[in-house]
Amino acid sequence: MASAGGSGGGGGGGAGEWLSFVVDASGEGCSGMFWRTKPEMSSTSSDASWPRNGTKLRGKYVKEHPGWVQFDNGFWLPVAQSGVTVTHELDASTLGRVCVEWGGWVGTGRWGAT
Repeated sequence: MASAGGSGGGGGGGAGEWLSFVVDASGEGCSGMFWRTKPEMSSTSSDASWPRNGTKLRGKYVKEHPGWVQFDNGFWLPVAQSGVTVTHELDASTLGRVCVEWGGWVGTGRWGAT
């Protein structure tokens, strides 16, 4: 899977540009990631619709918050947790492979919304 930049930074897209991401926290032994209400690890949301591994989402890097991605629902996820990438940026070379690995599109139903 494509990583969102080794340094937890901006990845392949420019800051503010909407990009495609997939959540995979399995390297941390997690089944997904809890949403964050702001770009801080301690700001966990109580929203029950947190993204499970394989969920594809639309988000963007925000220059003022390196190492974080803001999603179209207003919530945040870290690029990495404990040094392990959990929010992976997708590009044309990985998109089809990831869809097959995870069994298709999963998520909020807002995929591709403008």
